[in-house]
Amino acid sequence: MAEAIGNPPQLWKTHTALGRLHADLRQPETARRAWEAARAVIERVRTGLRHERLRASLERAPEVRRVYELAAGA
Repeated sequence: MAEAIGNPPQLWKTHTALGRLHADLRQPETARRAWEAARAVIERVRTGLRHERLRASLERAPEVRRVYELAAGA
């Protein structure tokens, strides 16, 4: 639904939650793929931002930084 209505924040948060679920179920590869999907959504938003200050703000957001850490296998 988030994809259909064009809601990137809800979409990456959903992918992140699915990653946590799979991590809790001890399915690390599936969790990593979910976190990578979340990171990809964030990247699309980030590259679409024209203003550097908005881009920097997104990059500094703790939730966003955590997604990047999880996707990298931290």
